[in-house]
Formats: sequence, C-alpha cells, structure tokens
Amino acid sequence: VTVATIGFVNAGVLTLRQAIGVIFGTNVGTTITGWLVSLVGFDIKIEALAMPILAVGVIIRYTSTLKRRRGFGQSLIGFALFFLGLSILKSAFSGVTENFGTDIFTTSNVSGAWIFVLLGFFITALTQSSSAAIAIILTAAGEGIIGVNVAAAAVIGANIGTTSTAVIAAFNATPNAKRVAAGHVAFNVITGLVALSLLPLFIWFVSAAGHLIGMKDQPALFLALFHTLFNLLGVILI
Repeated sequence: VTVATIGFVNAGVLTLRQAIGVIFGTNVGTTITGWLVSLVGFDIKIEALAMPILAVGVIIRYTSTLKRRRGFGQSLIGFALFFLGLSILKSAFSGVTENFGTDIFTTSNVSGAWIFVLLGFFITALTQSSSAAIAIILTAAGEGIIGVNVAAAAVIGANIGTTSTAVIAAFNATPNAKRVAAGHVAFNVITGLVALSLLPLFIWFVSAAGHLIGMKDQPALFLALFHTLFNLLGVILI
C-alpha cells in the first residue's frame, strides 16, 4: 500500500496531504498481522486452514479466464503460503528453548532493548516485509525463546524497518513522492522513539488494557495489542 501510495503521488493522482493520511492508515492496518499470528497461529492446526485455501486459490488462479478472479486466486495463494510459513516457523522454533536456554533473551531488563530494536529493523529491511518480521518475533515470543519486553523492542524496530520499502520506492520519484517517503520515515521513527522511551510504562499499560478486555495471558496476543496501541498513539501524536 505504501509503494502504491508513493506511485499515486508520483503520478499526481493523490496530493501530499492525502497520501500522508493513507500512510497513517497503513501503519495501523499492518498491525493486523500480529492479530492473525496470535489468534490463528497458536490456537489451531495451521496446515488444516492453509492447505484448503491454497488449493482453492490455485484452482481459481489457473482455471479462471477473468483477470479479477485470477487476481483473487493469487491473493488466496499468498494468504495460504503466509500461514504455511508460520507453521514452518513454529516447527523450527520448537525445542530451541530446551536446547539452548533463554536466560539472555527472556530477561525483564529493558536496558538492552536497543539491540532488539536493531534486530527487528534489520530483519524487516532484509525481508522487505514487516509482516514477516512480526511473525518471526511473535512466534519466537510464543515459544518462550524471547521475553515480551525485548520482543516489544523488536516489534518497534520492525515498525521502523518497514520504512525502507518506501525509501527505495521514492528513488527517482517526484519531490512530493519523496516527501511522502520522508513523512513515513518521520512518523515511524518518532512513534518508535516515544514508545521505546516509555517502554516499561507502555508495557504496563498494555498489560492492564489486556486484562481489562479479558485477553488471554499469551505473549503473542500481548505483542499484537502492543503493536496496535503504539501505532494508534503515533497517529494521535502526529
């Protein structure tokens, strides 16, 4: 959506003000990945959900003569492959805790949060997908490999790292398109710095909010709520 928005501004379809509003929305909208991972990825057998969707998507993609239907089939394929990838992540992470221990990673001390901010940033920049990074972080937290405090810092880093896509898309673009990318970077960096500076207080607030709405005591759910709330906070601040 970010890349498409920059393209629309570059073509003169959207104004800078309109595009910045869309960027705000994408930052909140991308948090749905965390909810999908936490609500679906840990409570059901993922393959049972993914394989039928994949089969339907392939059938629609390769049998339909209409372009829109083929596009719908391809989107179903991508959705199913995301869940299959999550299943592989779960399998890969299982047993790591018993084999290697987690004393360094599950500490409640947030003084080393910057390391995990950078980790989240680099995973997102390398994969060019905050969804992939968030899935990795939430799965690792769900398996007990990293604690929620450092996982929250990694989520902040992933949120900042996702701006790399906009920066790349703005190369050789119009001045207004470059301003959209700059606005995206500014929004995510400011939001991340505020959340990081208030991390202990924010973690307490998210925990209290989670208990208030009857949320299960699961790290992945906690992190999904954390990701959503600090992006909403960013929209309010900006």
